[in-house]
Amino acid sequence: MIVFGGDYEHTLDMRATNGSLGELVYRARPLSDLYKMILSRGEFEASEFSLSNHIMYRDRGDSWLTAVPVFPSRVFRHSSVFVRKDSELHDFGQLAGKRVGVSEYTMTAAVWVRGIMLDDYGVHWRDIRWVSKMDKRFPPPASVDLESSPDNLEDLLAAGSIDALLIPRPQDLRLPAKQRRFRPLLDNVQAVERDYYERTGIFPIMHTVVVHRDALAKWPQAPEAIFELYSAGKQRALQRKLGASFLPWADKQWDETVAFFDGDPLEFGLTPSNRRIVKTLCRYLHEQELIAGPVVDIEALFAAGARNW
Repeated sequence: MIVFGGDYEHTLDMRATNGSLGELVYRARPLSDLYKMILSRGEFEASEFSLSNHIMYRDRGDSWLTAVPVFPSRVFRHSSVFVRKDSELHDFGQLAGKRVGVSEYTMTAAVWVRGIMLDDYGVHWRDIRWVSKMDKRFPPPASVDLESSPDNLEDLLAAGSIDALLIPRPQDLRLPAKQRRFRPLLDNVQAVERDYYERTGIFPIMHTVVVHRDALAKWPQAPEAIFELYSAGKQRALQRKLGASFLPWADKQWDETVAFFDGDPLEFGLTPSNRRIVKTLCRYLHEQELIAGPVVDIEALFAAGARNW
């Protein structure tokens, strides 16, 4: 069985295992390719996928995917909103009435940002005029003020056609620092994200791992085997302190950061903390009219028996 996922440090040592599934192998692929594969219902057995999009499928009664409570990507998203360097905007509260680009309206990162803007800054998603690319994963709610554009969103921001851009990682960041056209909306954004975690205990989950229903029918034990594969890989990464020996002072930052997250910044399983984070994401999806009703049973989103892993 092949599990597709992103190329992360904590998956570098994901070793193939042999058992009742045969050989369980991890293969890294660009996430954009994996999303296209899943959204087009291509052939695969298990893959990393958007947690919000998985929940949206389930809300629509489409249970062709079963999630494993593995969360390979978590990112604080306050730093995912960019403005031009000369912009007068410095706060989420200033985005009301503005035109904001978003690379994909239903992506998990955008759901988190809109939820945080409403919870912490009082800016409702209806207060913003959204601009996105033409191709969309899911149709947006009818109540959203959303314009589709064939133009590159970063070019629109640079030209002043939009005021800000919600995007996980703009191409602009690949330029040398002095050549970059954009900056994060929030000043001292890392301190803001640290304060957010200290206040809420939320390190936002972006992705989960899903198993195709055909693979699940063939290998009912696949979700637990995948959970064990990821867990062992992560544990080896924590023990080796991956990345801590390459850059000066990184070892001290590693120790401080891991301690900040009580020893595990990438917690797997349906722990109380993860249940609360997934529940918050579900609330945001409902508030943003991306799902029809509140999610009452968090466990139903994941494989049977996951609570015991």
